[in-house]
This record gives sequence, C-alpha cells and structure tokens, in this order.
Amino acid sequence: MKAKLAGAALAGAIAICAVTPSKADFVYNVNLAVGAGSAIGTITTDCNLCVLSTADITGWNLLLSDGTNTVTSQTTPGAEQIRGSAFTATPTGLFFNFSTTENPADAIFLGQTAIESFLCFDGASGNCVGTDFGSIHLTTNFNTELLVSPQTGDVQVGTVASVPGPIVGAGLPGLILASGGLLGWWRRRQKFA
Repeated sequence: MKAKLAGAALAGAIAICAVTPSKADFVYNVNLAVGAGSAIGTITTDCNLCVLSTADITGWNLLLSDGTNTVTSQTTPGAEQIRGSAFTATPTGLFFNFSTTENPADAIFLGQTAIESFLCFDGASGNCVGTDFGSIHLTTNFNTELLVSPQTGDVQVGTVASVPGPIVGAGLPGLILASGGLLGWWRRRQKFA
C-alpha cells in the first residue's frame, strides 16, 4: 500500500513539474505629449529586460491625437516596425535612445489608416520622416500635420503597468488544502483495507 501511495505521489510530482509555464507578457503604459498632441495607451512586449525587436511586440493600443483629430493605433500584424537597438524594455519601463547614431534606429506604430497616421521614435540619424532627427513624430493624417517633439538621450517612453496581486487560494494555501485532501483520501482508503 505504501508503495502504491509513494508511486502516486511521485507520478503527481512529475506531472506538476513537467508543466511548462507560458511566457508572460509585459504591459507598459504610454502617456506622451507631442507638440499640441498626445499618444496615450499601452504597448505589450514579451520581455522586460531586452533590446526590443519587431518580434518582441505582442500588442499595442494607442490613442493618437493631434489636438484636433484622434485616431486609434491597435495591434495589427505588420503595422509596427523596430529597427536597430535603440528601443529597450526594462522592469521599470520602455526606453528609446534618441541620441544613437545607429542607422537605422527607429520604432514605428501605424494607425488604423495605414501610413496616414502613426507614432514614431527615431535616433539622431533619422528614419521616421523629415529632417527632425532624434524626435518623437506623431500624425493623425499625414496629409495635414506632423507633430514633432525633439528628444536627447535615453528617454522613458512607457512606464510599467501595475502588476496584479496573487489569486486567493493559490500558492502555499492551495498546496496546504490539496495536501489535506490527499491525506483525507489516503486515511479513508486505510480504513477499508
């Protein structure tokens, strides 16, 4: 009987340890003033301590405003592009190095109306649009107005979103309850044997 219980416990432990946790997403809040406009929302990545590439962006939801018009930029495959190593994620926020001379060095998030609306960060060598290098660029309609906010150095463009608290009953309390249930089941089996 003890051998069967030990075998069941070992099989349970192996099953629990064999489960591979899924990769977590990290959400960053964006609240940027760009001239008379703004970019407000979130950018989600699959890492929180890395140089970001296009593949690391798992989603975004940004409200782009030029002070008069507002458009939404949301997760759309192929509507974002990150080139170079200037865009980084840390446990405290998203950063873009506007002073880098790396070429290309930019991060662009297109609006729902393709290239007509976008939020773009570029380094000192340019790449977004125009001659305002090392800037945040924003437009809700490329045919009307382009807002530019010059930047220097490594600037925080997003802050880490708050982390939700633990679920009640998970972790140690849940383990204690499960152990109590297993012990009760084993004692009932002992009475009938």
